[in-house]
Amino acid sequence: MSGGEKQLLAFASVYAMNPQIYVLDEPSANLDMAGIKRLSERLRVIKGKGHAVVVAEHRLSWVQQFADRILYMKDGHIEREFTPSEFRTLSDSEREQLGLRRIVPEQIQIPEISGDLENAELKVCNLSFKRKKQMIFQNISLSARAGDIIGITGKNGAGKSTFCNCLCGLLKPKGGEILYQGKKLSEKARTKLFGMVMQEVNHQLFSDSVKNECLLANEDASEQEIRELLEKFDLEEYAEYHPMILSGGQRQRLAICQAVMGGKKLFIFDVK
Repeated sequence: MSGGEKQLLAFASVYAMNPQIYVLDEPSANLDMAGIKRLSERLRVIKGKGHAVVVAEHRLSWVQQFADRILYMKDGHIEREFTPSEFRTLSDSEREQLGLRRIVPEQIQIPEISGDLENAELKVCNLSFKRKKQMIFQNISLSARAGDIIGITGKNGAGKSTFCNCLCGLLKPKGGEILYQGKKLSEKARTKLFGMVMQEVNHQLFSDSVKNECLLANEDASEQEIRELLEKFDLEEYAEYHPMILSGGQRQRLAICQAVMGGKKLFIFDVK
């Protein structure tokens, strides 16, 4: 199952127990819009039956639609409390100062592709992957130049994570090839070239401190280099902390630091 499907399954297992109080820690993190809609519908039913629901969330556009109280937490304590109407009257600049996202779905403008892709550094040609008898994806081709950012979207279970795992060498495709600067890459070569931030970022954190995670990526890195990189990702004060003490977002940033410190040429972010 995909990350989003597993997340819905976890909610379903709790729902089946019919608890009086539900505590949801970023329940929409890996869900597509259909999954968020299903989750919202279930929470409305739960609320209507008199159950209490506590939701910790960054995505405010869906949760503020049914929340009765909104608590703003900072530095380990509740700093402000809003009614839904009070929260909706906050300006964009006020929310940004609080470090919060918009309360309406963001609209993005995707620029047209420009330039010559024939000379792209990365080429994926007819890539396919099959798990047992199920074809997960088939004949995917794309190209990328240095500096390009490519977004891969789709419903939960569409094969996005599997495709990313094939790109970076964690899975062996059943067909097709991946070339970098005209040279076909083996799975081993791709693990050295690609840096990846997984949905389950805990699977790629192994050391006993944030600083040592960076050293695992580059044992020749100096203390100053590591500190400067961690500072750029707002992690310098946690250099001596165990990675499991960090929040989910901080661990994701640490995984990016690993890729940067390891000198990776291509980055894959398998996150929502």
